[in-house]
This record gives sequence, C-alpha cells and structure tokens, in this order.
Amino acid sequence: MNGDVFIKPPGGHMKTRWKNLGHGMLFIGYSMIVGSFITFAALNGGSRVQDTQFFYWQRYFVDNVVSMAMIPGMSLFLSATVLLYRCQEKIKWLVLTVLSLLTVINSLCFIIPVAHEASAIAFQSVDLQEVSKSFTELKGLEDKLGAMNGILLLTYLALFFFWLPEEQPK
Repeated sequence: MNGDVFIKPPGGHMKTRWKNLGHGMLFIGYSMIVGSFITFAALNGGSRVQDTQFFYWQRYFVDNVVSMAMIPGMSLFLSATVLLYRCQEKIKWLVLTVLSLLTVINSLCFIIPVAHEASAIAFQSVDLQEVSKSFTELKGLEDKLGAMNGILLLTYLALFFFWLPEEQPK
C-alpha cells in the first residue's frame, strides 16, 4: 500500500481552520442581520397608535439597531462569504459572494441613507400633530428595500443549504 495516501496536502489543516472561522463569522453575521429584521418587523407591527411621538421613539431605536447590529452583521456576513469562497473557490461560493455583496450594497447605499433621512424627519416632526407625507414615503421605500434584502438573504440561505456539491473530476 502506498504511504503517501496519508499525507495531508500542504495547508490542509490551516484551510480547515479558515473554513471553520468563516462558518462561525457567517453564523454570527447572519444572526445579527436576522435579529435586526425581526426587531424592525416588531417595531412596524402591532395595533398601537403610530403618531409622531411613536415614530420619534421608533426611529431612535432603529438608528441604534442599524449601527450596533445591522452594519457589523453585514460586515461579518460579507467577510465570511468572501473567506469561504477563497477557501473553496467553487461556483456555489462565488454566487453566494455576489448575493452577499448585493445585500451589502443595498443596505449601505440605499436602505441606510433612506433610514437616516426618515429619522431626521421624524426627529424634526416630534411636536407636530400629524406624520408628514415625506416621512411615510421614505418609510415605505425603506420597507420595500428591506424586503428586497430579505429576499436576497432567503435566496442565500436556500443556496447555502440546498446547492448540491459539485462533482469532483475523475
């Protein structure tokens, strides 16, 4: 029997460590993002009166969740996906990297600026009787862009778990 069967490829042990690190980062980042989504959904739901006082409080909370969970979660999510792509360099991880990049671009370039604009209006309107039309339009746009991220993240999750392994060349 040939003895070289038991020799590990160079960097095999380190590659496993990097993959484990990537999976850990991915789990934490994805959890932070999903936790943020659940928080945002809870803030939008319910039967309470949604007046200027409510939106003032809501926007204050949303801004803090974005800065403390959403942005760090997106950073971990993208970094982990890129790391896992570099470890495996398979088409699955390339597609997942593109999906994660689209999610981060949507968040940083569209959702967060709209959210900050909506928050600024809510903070200025706290003493008014009615919620302004510009605030409700921005809030609606923010919700639609967030739903698009939800679809991207669900697609990522489905591909992550259900993409069949690629066949090894013979």
